[in-house]
Order: sequence, then structure tokens, then C-alpha cells
Amino acid sequence: MSWNLKSPVFEYEKSYMDLHMPWAGHKIFAYNLIANLRPKVLVELGTHYGTSLYSFAQACKDLGISCELNAIDSWQGD
Repeated sequence: MSWNLKSPVFEYEKSYMDLHMPWAGHKIFAYNLIANLRPKVLVELGTHYGTSLYSFAQACKDLGISCELNAIDSWQGD
């Protein structure tokens, strides 16, 4: 399977800068994962501050992908 790579613009960065967050370096990967796999349902276990979930959601919005996004976290830390 050949991946079509995108260079997204993350709208949430206008109000929430996440460069210090653990997932910041993987945002483009998360976006491209959704863009290429086009899932109908996604469940993220451990969402921390939401960087990855925001990235998944941005891909769905930009590309018109109908996907149910779910984030599950205890919010109690590791």
C-alpha cells in the first residue's frame, strides 16, 4: 500500500500551542494515518492533552471523512 502524504495546517494551533507536548512530533503522522486509512470509528486510549485527537479530527474535517472519534482517558496520569 502506497501512502499519499499530506502537509496539514492545524487550526487549533491558533489558540493552543502544543509544541511541548509528547505527541507534538507525531501530529502529521496522526493526520496522515486518518487520511490514508479513512476509518469509520477511531478509539484513542490515553488522550493526555488532546494533541493526537485534534490531529485526527482535523484530518476528518479537511478531507470530509465521516469517522466517529472517541477518546478514553482516566485523566489521572500514568
